Amino acid sequence: MMIEKKVLLFLQRYFFHNEGDGLIVDGNDVSFLANPYSFYELDLPLEEICEEYGITHTRYMDDLIFSFSKPIGKKRKGRK
Repeated sequence: MMIEKKVLLFLQRYFFHNEGDGLIVDGNDVSFLANPYSFYELDLPLEEICEEYGITHTRYMDDLIFSFSKPIGKKRKGRK
């Protein structure tokens, strides 16, 4: 089993709400576990999308920053 899947299963078993709504707020070690959870559930999928368009994304806690070497036009922003 891939390490990503093992980490996700561990988090789901011990630190997620039963309803699957994410990590339990104010639970033991939640602030410590939020970073790896965000890495697998947010950063990796974003990295694939950003790489396709040559965009760099950076996350610090809950802040996301997107940068590009050229101005991001309407087409890249998803506007027509």
